[in-house]
Amino acid sequence: MSPKRVTEEFKRLARAAGLPVIKAHEARHTAATLAPESGPNVKTVSTQLGHADEHPPTTRTRTFGRRSMTRPPRRRGTS
Repeated sequence: MSPKRVTEEFKRLARAAGLPVIKAHEARHTAATLAPESGPNVKTVSTQLGHADEHPPTTRTRTFGRRSMTRPPRRRGTS
């Protein structure tokens, strides 16, 4: 299936389910963020997503409105 077809089908399914249409990659981030809250640890989720590193940059820097599960958020003005 072509990437364009996957995108079209993803949008169609979202609409049919009454969900907002988002990019498939955004859904991947959402799933990765919510998964540890429902049981699997970060290492398991990371492996399922195909990451070689247990703590890829996304889990270190993005919390998507939730408390970070790997380390506290950075303070403004620090690196």
